[in-house]
Amino acid sequence: MILLLGGTSESRTVALALKDKGYRFLISYATHWGEAALRPPTHKLECECRQGALDQADIEKLIVGRRISVIIDATHPFAAAISKCAIAAAQSLGVRYLRLERPSTLLPSTDLVKIVPDFIEAANLSFHLGGKVMTTIGVRNLRPFVQKAQDVGGELMVRLLPRREAISAALDLGLFPAQLLALPGACGVELNRSILREYNCRVVVCKDSGKVGGTPEKLEAAVSLGLPAVMVERPKVDYPEVVDSPPKVIEVLGKWLP
Repeated sequence: MILLLGGTSESRTVALALKDKGYRFLISYATHWGEAALRPPTHKLECECRQGALDQADIEKLIVGRRISVIIDATHPFAAAISKCAIAAAQSLGVRYLRLERPSTLLPSTDLVKIVPDFIEAANLSFHLGGKVMTTIGVRNLRPFVQKAQDVGGELMVRLLPRREAISAALDLGLFPAQLLALPGACGVELNRSILREYNCRVVVCKDSGKVGGTPEKLEAAVSLGLPAVMVERPKVDYPEVVDSPPKVIEVLGKWLP
């Protein structure tokens, strides 16, 4: 049995490939939004699923109880906590672990793009650069930006997904509805440019979510307008084995589970 840690579009692609190859697998996602990625309105994927956050002990129970022999980690690049738990559980019980890591963002050759290691430094730098700041990082790491805006009297615009809990979390941080822009997922360069112009934003903040997360288009839009973009690096995780595409996942499984 394979345990597929998912919740991303890549995990759906992997799940389809596993099903096509006849592998037995259980897919786990933390929230019902992970299920939405797995089961879009059309072409639903029927497979065994579980929902809910996992820690190392939970994963170890799954390994033993479901006789898991391989963990495929297709979680988001910034979901470092679950990846570390999965690695520790796999090493503790002697099962295989494979990380599917989407390629990092290819950066434009310009000094307008500033790379920082974490969200606190991103907040400090973005308001230091001057002008209204637009964040495109969701709400989980939004607090440093709200606090910094209050400290320096800066203007903050928050782009987030149109989900009730995301909007509620932003409002709970003290933001006003006029500071929120709800958009479904990634968008093209022109729409990114139009948004920056419309809201008179002078700095863009993003994280390295790769092409799937629309990061290249955000950077290109900012640079084309001569605006600085602050990008947060991915968390550092010591993955035992990594591939960068779903077909390579299947290739590795062919060697591990002949």
